[in-house]
Amino acid sequence: MADEEPLSAEFTTLEDLKHDMSELSIAFDNSKEPLASAHDGVVRGAGEFAPQLQNGAAGFLLSWQVAFRTMSDGAALVGNNIGKAVVDLKATDIGYHSAVKL
Repeated sequence: MADEEPLSAEFTTLEDLKHDMSELSIAFDNSKEPLASAHDGVVRGAGEFAPQLQNGAAGFLLSWQVAFRTMSDGAALVGNNIGKAVVDLKATDIGYHSAVKL
């Protein structure tokens, strides 16, 4: 296999990607209010059945809040680390592989 040029990206491309990841993180953070409003609307809309719906709706809301928080943190983490490291994946694969003999 012939040696290949390392993959690289232009600075402007990296900045654009960092911006996009930051915007994605903010969008996930901003989902809290509409999610809470939807939860409240569903419970109110259940009328006399609201008590039976409350626990399930609260669990559903909490699960989505955790999911959006996790995705927000992940997008921010990725965005903040774009362009900060260089990894030679080929050298890592060749230099640090291990063989297991059975």
